[in-house]
Amino acid sequence: MRAVAAILTLALLGGCAAPAQKTPATAPAAAKPATAPQQAARPAPAAEPEAEPVVLPPPDSLLGRDAGEVAELLGDPSFRRRDKPAELWQFRGEACVLDLFLYPPATGGQHQVTHYGVRGRGQQTRTARDCFHDLLRARAAAAKVSS
Repeated sequence: MRAVAAILTLALLGGCAAPAQKTPATAPAAAKPATAPQQAARPAPAAEPEAEPVVLPPPDSLLGRDAGEVAELLGDPSFRRRDKPAELWQFRGEACVLDLFLYPPATGGQHQVTHYGVRGRGQQTRTARDCFHDLLRARAAAAKVSS
């Protein structure tokens, strides 16, 4: 009976002991929580190269250009008036109007720009530079649409 009492005591004492806990470092890999399957790493989309800024010429670059060069650059004028020997070419943008005054050179040939003027439309005011650049951009956009 003493033997039975000793075995029961040992069994009871064994039940009071806390079970050994596994630390995460010793836990088997299979016991880790399941995660979503990893997707193959996709390369980042290639960044588009930054477009170089377009450098637009100043309005003074119009001076000395002949009628053909002006038409190539700005297209047909919105309005044209001939007062011999001069020609007035008018280009109308959304915010401004550019007037070009062309005279024939003393040596003959096509009329050339000798003067230009800019004025705003309505309540808007634009510098000569901004007006000229607006007209150039509008011309480029129109050419892009028609191609």
